[in-house]
Amino acid sequence: MDVELRAVSAFLAEHEPCRDMAAEEVNALATAFRVIYERRGTLLQVAGEPTDHVYVLRSGAVDIRDEDGLHDRREAGAWIGSRPVLTGEPAPNTAIAAEDCLLLVMPGAAFRELVERNPVFGRYFRERQAARLAAAVAKTRATDQAEPILTLSVSELICGSALTVDPGMSIRDVSKAMSQRQVSSAVIVDGSGAIGILTDRDLRNRVLASDVSPDDAVSGVMTPDPWTVKEDESAFDLMVRMVDTSVHHVPVERDGRILGVLSSDDLIRTQTSNPIHLATRIARENSLSGLVAASTKIGVLVRQLVNSDVGAEDIARVVTAMGDAIERRLLKMAEEELGPPPVPYCWVVLGSQARAEQGLGSDQDNALIIDDDLQTEGEPGEYAREYFMQLATDVSDGLHACGYTYCDGGVMATTPSWRQTLRDWSATFHHWMTRPEPQAVMNSTIFFDLRGVHGDLTLADRLQERITAQAPQAKTFQAHLAKHAVDRRPPIGFFRGFVLESEGEHADTFNLKLGGVAAVTELARVYALSAGVAEVNTHRRLSACADKGALSRDHMADLRDAFEFISYVRFRHQANQVAAGESPNNFVSPDELSSLERRHLRDVFQVVRRAQGMLARRYPLQYVS
Repeated sequence: MDVELRAVSAFLAEHEPCRDMAAEEVNALATAFRVIYERRGTLLQVAGEPTDHVYVLRSGAVDIRDEDGLHDRREAGAWIGSRPVLTGEPAPNTAIAAEDCLLLVMPGAAFRELVERNPVFGRYFRERQAARLAAAVAKTRATDQAEPILTLSVSELICGSALTVDPGMSIRDVSKAMSQRQVSSAVIVDGSGAIGILTDRDLRNRVLASDVSPDDAVSGVMTPDPWTVKEDESAFDLMVRMVDTSVHHVPVERDGRILGVLSSDDLIRTQTSNPIHLATRIARENSLSGLVAASTKIGVLVRQLVNSDVGAEDIARVVTAMGDAIERRLLKMAEEELGPPPVPYCWVVLGSQARAEQGLGSDQDNALIIDDDLQTEGEPGEYAREYFMQLATDVSDGLHACGYTYCDGGVMATTPSWRQTLRDWSATFHHWMTRPEPQAVMNSTIFFDLRGVHGDLTLADRLQERITAQAPQAKTFQAHLAKHAVDRRPPIGFFRGFVLESEGEHADTFNLKLGGVAAVTELARVYALSAGVAEVNTHRRLSACADKGALSRDHMADLRDAFEFISYVRFRHQANQVAAGESPNNFVSPDELSSLERRHLRDVFQVVRRAQGMLARRYPLQYVS
């Protein structure tokens, strides 16, 4: 090895990523470079133009400039141009020699070969881009002001073990045990697990007030078949459900074993707090006008959460939980007016609400799954049809009044085709997956994301199980869904400029939903259905797909970070609109964003575009019309 080559090798070994490579690998790498000298003011790359060389700065300084001016100054050891050479995209910024520079330069083809061939080298440059995106997401949570309950699991709130008793134990002995342990409940268990629960309230109402003998078995006064939760469930989600159902004590389990019991007091003590107070208010409203007034507070709540640096995933859960609470209250009010349903049914929400990703200004997407025992003939059949039609109308009208506007496409339970028995829904999905006409694909992109919110929730679970089992075999249908996902083009052009609306009320803005949020959700949906993943939430779908090997963990992490960042910018935009007294929408002007945010959005849109390219290569989309 000659003197110059040894000097280049020694220099590279002092800097990343070469300092983590074997000496023989660094020596081989050094041979791929040639040494050049560039005077101050020389352009090494120009924003928006292609480049096919990678530089390592050996001495001097290089300025990195974007549309807002100086972004960074690179010094000895810095790599310049790796990103556009790897992605094949135009340079994202301009690199200009700030001083006379000595540079090592490598052709793009040699660089790409090294990235593929050398694990240390390749991992370093792939992780640099992922790290930029992860850092952008982290900055959206710059403080620790978020409501504690939004980030806690139920296991983190358990203060002690549960009091468990046998069903044959006397009421007197159970009461004494509760007093000695200073707990407000006891869980009644047998060999199969929790079969009942007894609370202080039960002792007052079912024993003292009813003259029941304290020597009777506790099984006679317990609440049977108690609702239990897993230890890793979200404390916030649990609290909203407890408020909605007026349940005050819930056993927490792990693998069938009772770990403890959470009370509503335990959860309320974690905060002072907005989300739960609003959910409580909604659950107690008895009039449509009261629900309308409560619904106006959701936008204010989002502003508070954004200002507290709560992440987009948590904000979406809160917005969805409030929407669920309003929908359930409307359903209960309708049932109080109409009487009990003729057969069991499940009211399901679709799309973003089903995924727990609802934003402000969302329209309503819902449907009815009716038990197969529904009678369709004669007077009982006529009554059932009228009942469910009126139920759907009352709830849909109420949602519209609360700001969840009617769906332009008619995807609502008021439309007869979105009101079917479980058997008919199963047949409908089979038809959609085996005969993927354009309307069937459009319908399925909405209905594949479903979640039961009221009624017999097992109806929704059973339908979801059937869909998940059929979808992996429906390859032609998957290709149609993939084409739909790929056609959701991010609002960014070839030269990384934002593609803006050219006319109308949203001129000079770009849509964060269609080519951003919706593009990622549709990518995640295709991967999930092909892998037989039942999750509907986009974050959980992507993680589950990575666990099954349907996509790489790096790809999963990039898409999750992209989804989180776009969603956060969207929520902040909508919160600002609410503060200004405007109706929230998804159209953002680049002028609203800082230069750093514009750069990060370009990065995440590139992530989405590359992910669409990968999906397009997986399916023969050229044959899909």
